Amino acid sequence: RGGQRRHTHHPLVIVGTRLDLFLSYGSSYSYLAVMRLPALARAAGVELVWRPFSLADLLGEVGLAEGPFAAYPNKLRYMWRDLERRARKFGLPFETRPAYPWPYKEAGLVAILAQDEGWVAPFSQAVYRAAFADGAVLGAPETLRGAIGSAGQDPERVMQQVASQEVAAVWDTNTDLARGLGIFGVPSFVVDGELFWGGDRIEDALDWATAKGAQA
Repeated sequence: RGGQRRHTHHPLVIVGTRLDLFLSYGSSYSYLAVMRLPALARAAGVELVWRPFSLADLLGEVGLAEGPFAAYPNKLRYMWRDLERRARKFGLPFETRPAYPWPYKEAGLVAILAQDEGWVAPFSQAVYRAAFADGAVLGAPETLRGAIGSAGQDPERVMQQVASQEVAAVWDTNTDLARGLGIFGVPSFVVDGELFWGGDRIEDALDWATAKGAQA
């Protein structure tokens, strides 16, 4: 399972049941989507393509380089409490509020390789579980290495490969796609160009995908 597949760019517009997940591993709300969506998509018969990208680049272009919460302490407090409520609703761990913001780009680069090799869901879930259940820093090297190992991969091999220009090019491609789609937040779900934003739109996006598949 070590590095035999080539990186594929997954054309965005397709016919059939597919959903593209645009996410940033710097996003707290992406925790809920990462933990819930893989099983829901599988049950619905929807192919899930993960597209990590630089949300920071897009936010910086509209004057929000510090992120959507930094200037609004009340909004930040609400975000944590809302996230805690929703995690409990779905039976997900929420033992601690991770130090926010946290580094995230390297996690996204690992996820690009993992998407190509077929282990992106267990990696992503391990990363977020470490942060919200164990209090680890989500983007820290030791957290990533632990999550890579949890996904059954060799951390040394993976960390070497994610430093490649090929992986970086997919990151840039995903960011350009997000910009072109008008994505302004994460998690965002795209079905044949139709955009759904926010973890509370997972079911709507899956319904749209299955309806598209039925029409195909």
